[in-house]
Amino acid sequence: MTESQILVCVTPARGGGGALRAGGGIDSAPMRIYVCWDTAATYPMLGEHPCGLAYHALLDAGHDPEVVRAYGWAKLPSALNFTKGRREVRELTGSDEVPVLQLDDGEVVAGSEQIVFWAEANPARTSAA
Repeated sequence: MTESQILVCVTPARGGGGALRAGGGIDSAPMRIYVCWDTAATYPMLGEHPCGLAYHALLDAGHDPEVVRAYGWAKLPSALNFTKGRREVRELTGSDEVPVLQLDDGEVVAGSEQIVFWAEANPARTSAA
C-alpha cells in the first residue's frame, strides 16, 4: 500500500469528523441543519421561530452549516410530507419535526433547544494563524 492510499479516520469529540488523508487533506460531509422554510429567528407578530433560533445559535458559535429547507409541515401526515428534506429528516430521526442538525461525522441532534445547547457546548474550532 502506498502512502497516498493510506486513510486514517479522525473522530474528534464533536463537531469535527471526516477522514484525514495521508497528504494532508480532510474529507468530510458538511454540517447540515434542516429547517422548515426559513432561518429567521423571530417574526414581528409570531415571536420566536425554532428553526431560526437553532440556526443562529450555530452561527453565534462560529459554525457555518449547510441549510436544507425541508418545506412541508410537521403537523401533516407523513404521506403529505413528501419533500426531499422531510424524507431525509424522517430517515435521520423517524419524525418529520425540524430543526435537525446533522454533524459532519453523521451524528444527529434533533430539536431547537437541543441544537442550541449543542452549539453552546461545541463552539467551532478556529485555526491558529
